[in-house]
Amino acid sequence: MKKTTLLGIALIATFAFFTSCSKDSTTKTTTTTESNTQKLVGKNWFLSAAIMNPGIPDGTGGTITDFYALMDDCEKDNFMNFNVNGTYISDEGVTICDTTSAQTTPGTWKFTNNETNLLIDDSTNLGIVQLEASMMKLKLTESIGGGDQTITYSFIKK
Repeated sequence: MKKTTLLGIALIATFAFFTSCSKDSTTKTTTTTESNTQKLVGKNWFLSAAIMNPGIPDGTGGTITDFYALMDDCEKDNFMNFNVNGTYISDEGVTICDTTSAQTTPGTWKFTNNETNLLIDDSTNLGIVQLEASMMKLKLTESIGGGDQTITYSFIKK
């Protein structure tokens, strides 16, 4: 599985509201915030979009910005599952692209820069654009040919 296919990973806090009634029938609302780790771990994260900025030439005078559309169908069911201990599993999903490859590949992850970045395998540093209980957006910026290329990856929890 191509790691760049799955990578792409920023955070907005999700609030859970709990209400309780007291003896005098007044309503109290308590707001709790899940930690970034709680939002990330124990879920199967599927890539749902990958947008390049700037786009790349398509060879006909146009520009390609939708990296996800270029992916093979067998890559689109791949997912990642992060564990609380700082490990993750990358899974090929139901449709296997390369039958000679392993179904799953392990790796490591950690938050960096006050939990504003997600470091994958100590080598890929993704900016967290959004992280919620059921979706996340990650940004990868690399210098290519003297300019910066940014891919924003969107993931959904299934």
